[in-house]
Amino acid sequence: MSEIEYEADHVKHSIGGKGGHIFRRCFHVGTLMYSSKRSAFTLVELVVVILIMTMLAGLSAIAYRSIAADMKMSAAMNTVSSALDNARALAIKKN
Repeated sequence: MSEIEYEADHVKHSIGGKGGHIFRRCFHVGTLMYSSKRSAFTLVELVVVILIMTMLAGLSAIAYRSIAADMKMSAAMNTVSSALDNARALAIKKN
């Protein structure tokens, strides 16, 4: 009987011989680990998460459009302002 089989048998007997498959001894760490069920996501959970991510992406795209429009307006205002400043500087320099 190997060490792992011995440990599994020991755990099974220590909990009254019932449900020995629920616990197993981890060989590397030496601690008991719960292993009766495998954790997984259901299809419904995955679909809900995908829907939420899609909605957030749509909202962020709308917000990005308004930010991009504001940045274009700001850039245009800065261009006009710098052109006027250049014209003023040239006028002062010539007179």
